Amino acid sequence: MLAEVSYFINTRVKRALGAKAAAATELALIEDIQAGSFSMEPVAPEDWPRIARTALNASCHSLRGSDPEGTRDEETARPL
Repeated sequence: MLAEVSYFINTRVKRALGAKAAAATELALIEDIQAGSFSMEPVAPEDWPRIARTALNASCHSLRGSDPEGTRDEETARPL
């Protein structure tokens, strides 16, 4: 879920309010997590096949995870 929220912040909030507002929003989220407002649960190994199916079936065919600008190094990216 955190990846989706980060993606939302770095696309929609950034477009609507600008890069500084997006950075401040993401920092506020991280501070809230650190303060205990949200709990983080690890992904269980048995969840990965479902996550992969969901990603492959997504209507958006851009499977960039939380990298909306596509800036990750494609040579180090591993296929599903």
